[in-house]
Amino acid sequence: MAYGLDAHERLDTTLSEANIAGLQDFSDFLLRWGFLPAAVDVRAWIDARPFEAALALRRQAA
Repeated sequence: MAYGLDAHERLDTTLSEANIAGLQDFSDFLLRWGFLPAAVDVRAWIDARPFEAALALRRQAA
């Protein structure tokens, strides 16, 4: 396996600026190559509230 058997244990999802910028770049790439019919404003599309709620639950459980 390319990423190892424990890859799922090392994944980390955040809404960091770097991740948001990367998602915007990917969206722009998909638009440029015709996979998306229109541009996507990733920042406008993201609703951080569910993610923040999940993080709060995770902190409470710890």
